[in-house]
Formats: sequence, C-alpha cells, structure tokens
Amino acid sequence: MTATKLIALRMFLAIVAVAIFPFSAPLATTTIILFLVALVLDLFDGVLADVKGHPKPFGGFLDISADQCIETLFWFLFLKYDLVPLWIPAFILVRNTFINLLRTEAIHAGRSMFGAGGMLRSRFAHLFVGTRAARGVMVVAKMIGFVAAILLYIGQTYGAASVPIVPYNPQLLHATVITSLTILAGIHLVRGAIIIWEGRDYLGAFMWSPPPTVKLEERRAE
Repeated sequence: MTATKLIALRMFLAIVAVAIFPFSAPLATTTIILFLVALVLDLFDGVLADVKGHPKPFGGFLDISADQCIETLFWFLFLKYDLVPLWIPAFILVRNTFINLLRTEAIHAGRSMFGAGGMLRSRFAHLFVGTRAARGVMVVAKMIGFVAAILLYIGQTYGAASVPIVPYNPQLLHATVITSLTILAGIHLVRGAIIIWEGRDYLGAFMWSPPPTVKLEERRAE
C-alpha cells in the first residue's frame, strides 16, 4: 500500500458516497459511514508517505487536492438539496483556488508544502497551518457540519424515525450545520491569510506585467 493508493481509495469512497446518497435513508446513512472512513484514511496517507520516504512537494499537493475534491463533491451535493448556504462553499472554493495557485508557484521555486524548505517558514505559521493538530481542528469542524447536514436531510426526507445516531431535532441540526461550517470558513480564512503572508515572495507571479528578462529583450530590440 502506498500513500497515493490511499488517496485514490479515499476519492473512490467519496464518489460512491455521493452517488448513493439520494436513493434511501439506509444509503444516506451509508454515505455518512463512507465519509467518515475517508476522513480516517486521510490520517494515514501522510504518515505512510513519511514511512516509505516518498517525495513531499507533489505528494503533499496531491493530498491537499484530493481533500478539496472530496469536499467539493459534498458541497455540490449539499447545495443541490439546499442544506448549506451558498456563501460558505463559494468562499472556500475561491480561497482554495487562489491558495493552490500560490502553492504551485512555491513548488515551481523548489519549496514543499510543509517541513524543512517549505512555504511555511515561521514557527507561528507551522503551528497554525503545518501541524496535524491544526489540520485536525479543521477536519473536526467539517466532519460535524457534514454529518449534521446529512442527518438533517434524512429527517426532512424520510422522517424522524429514519435518522440514525441522534434524536431528530431539525432546529438543532440546522444550527449545528451553520455553526460548524461557518467556523470551517473562518478557519480557511485564517489559514489562507497565513499562507499568503508566508508565500508573499511568490505573489509577483500574479501581476499582469512581463518578467524583467522580457523587458530587457525589448530594450535591446529598440
């Protein structure tokens, strides 16, 4: 087993989870189980990569991209059934797109996502973005919000008796969804700001101007 195979397995489980979601209450409950299994597997791919000595720059980016793809699948699902407000996934998707472009530029410059020689140079940034504990806080907020959204859907669609895990309370579940996912958006905002600050040397790649070498060639041509 390799980290890449674990990432592929997580993606497969997420696709199956989303595909079976709308057909029955038991299948929607299975969606919760598959989602939680995918989250648990996410804990091991980074550890497995470290143990096997796999290179970090692309592997780290692949892991992050897989997480975002899985998250996006569920955002689309929740938006289809009006379970989350539009602004939360919209903000997170736009934020992720910009941060990924910045990370790509950093990788091009020879830096990895985390660790020695990575984008995160200060201890503060490493503590709040680079550690597994910091990432775990974000994962917990997402887990609570996503599971609550699925439970809310089951209760609304199939009745209170079909809701597993907890007694069906639509007001409480809705409040849990909004609170958890708003916290998730706030975490993304803070982490994104830290990454942008740490990667500020690479922001020049986003400017609409030719590089100095092009300007020099133009002057010679004149």
